[in-house]
Amino acid sequence: MTSAVKFPTVQADNWTFIMKKLPSGLAVYKTTPVFTEKTVPQGLLTDHTTKPGVWGRIVVEDGTLLYEIPAEGSFLLSPDQPGIVAPTVPHRVTPLGKVSFFVEFLRDAGKMAHSATDIKL
Repeated sequence: MTSAVKFPTVQADNWTFIMKKLPSGLAVYKTTPVFTEKTVPQGLLTDHTTKPGVWGRIVVEDGTLLYEIPAEGSFLLSPDQPGIVAPTVPHRVTPLGKVSFFVEFLRDAGKMAHSATDIKL
């Protein structure tokens, strides 16, 4: 007996939004400091993107963070539910009360020799 894979979803009206998954073959090349509701940079609170080929994983250590992808929907992130950022896709976060989180930036493991300047805020 096999069990179905469950994807995190958010229901809005008649649409169900499914969180993207990280593709295989990626490696973390940069990690931000831990941010709180008081220290989150303004650039993360407004729409911003990563460059082509750069993925992100938003990791919540404590609390809840609203992760919005205008073209796709909104997700509640928690310690049990990270957020996946696809390359070049506009997104933003909003702390919902007390929160601590950080962001890991990933790219193709074969391109790890490049500089770490692939983040646009």
